[in-house]
Amino acid sequence: PPARVNVEAAITQRPTGADLQDLFPERALERGRSGVVRIRCNVRADGRVDCTVLSEDPTGWGFGDATLRAARRFRVAPATTDGVPTDGGYFEQTIRWNAGD
Repeated sequence: PPARVNVEAAITQRPTGADLQDLFPERALERGRSGVVRIRCNVRADGRVDCTVLSEDPTGWGFGDATLRAARRFRVAPATTDGVPTDGGYFEQTIRWNAGD
């Protein structure tokens, strides 16, 4: 039988700076708090993602929840096998929330 052709999932669009600004946790922004969150997203055959927070620093400021909301704005080409979209691709991403420079 011929070898199967597998293609990994690929991010085609990330949340923009404007997206992150809109989603910035209000209390953190008011107090000038910045944060960093790392997520892992599993990619479905339809290109939607299911994400979980791997790490959040600092905790308790809403950065994890804001990152999960931002993750809905990722656009992803799903993994394929012989050209057919499949569940099972994933990616990890770090989102940096900067209150100001």
